Amino acid sequence: MGTLPDGGHICCVANLRDNGGMTHGPASKEAPPSRVAVGAQVVAIVLTGAAVIWGFCMVHVALHPGASGEFGGLSVLFAAAIDIPMGLVSLLVGVGIKNGRPMLRSASIVLSVVALALPFLTKAAWQSQFISIK
Repeated sequence: MGTLPDGGHICCVANLRDNGGMTHGPASKEAPPSRVAVGAQVVAIVLTGAAVIWGFCMVHVALHPGASGEFGGLSVLFAAAIDIPMGLVSLLVGVGIKNGRPMLRSASIVLSVVALALPFLTKAAWQSQFISIK
C-alpha cells in the first residue's frame, strides 16, 4: 500500500471513490421536511377536509331529500363533482410528496380515501329511498 503526499493511504482514497464520498454513520440523517412540501400537504388536507364535509352534507341531502324530493338525485352529482377531484389531488399529494411530514402524509391519504368513497355512499343513500321492505 502506498502513501499520498499528505500522509493518507491510497486504499482510503479508493474507498471514498467507491461510495461516492458519502459517509454512512451518525452524521448522515434524513433531510428536514421541505417547507413547500409541508405547505402542499396542509393545503391538500384543508381542501379535502372541506370536500369531505361537503360529501357528508350530500349524503344527508340524499337521505332526507325534502318534501318534493327532486334534489336528492342531484346530491350524487354534486358529491361526485367535488369529492372525486379533491380526493384524487389529495391522494397524489399524499403518495407523491415524500419529503414532507409523515403525519400529514398519512392524514392526506386517509382523507383522500374518505373523499373518494363519499360519492358512492351518497349513491347508496339515494337508492335506499326506493327500497321498500314488505
